[in-house]
Amino acid sequence: AVLVNVNMFVQWGVLLTAIILVGMLAIGLGLVIGTAFRTGETINLWSSMLLLVLIGSAFVPMLAGNRLGEFWRTILNWMPGSMIFSLFQSAMVSEIHGEIIRNNIIGILGYCLVAFVVVMLIMRKKQARGF
Repeated sequence: AVLVNVNMFVQWGVLLTAIILVGMLAIGLGLVIGTAFRTGETINLWSSMLLLVLIGSAFVPMLAGNRLGEFWRTILNWMPGSMIFSLFQSAMVSEIHGEIIRNNIIGILGYCLVAFVVVMLIMRKKQARGF
């Protein structure tokens, strides 16, 4: 999708950062799901649920607009899908809003860190059980 819309991007540093963070988050969440569940069916079920949450959190604020209350808008803005969407939007504007970009980068890195810590905890628990 980035290559098709290459003319729309202005802030290449923000774009490359967003792409790297999306990759890190995808790897982290994939490792969490892959280590938490044993069968392909449960992995497919939970990964599809996670995908719905990620996509929904990115598009619901945009589609609902002002009809969302301030509480729900705040909650959805702290979801990883919304943060990623905001980073890609920031890469398309000529004026950089450093605070928005910084908060989104820190938030996505936080989700990545949590995902990798959860994977480590699951692996230690499995090793203690002898799996």
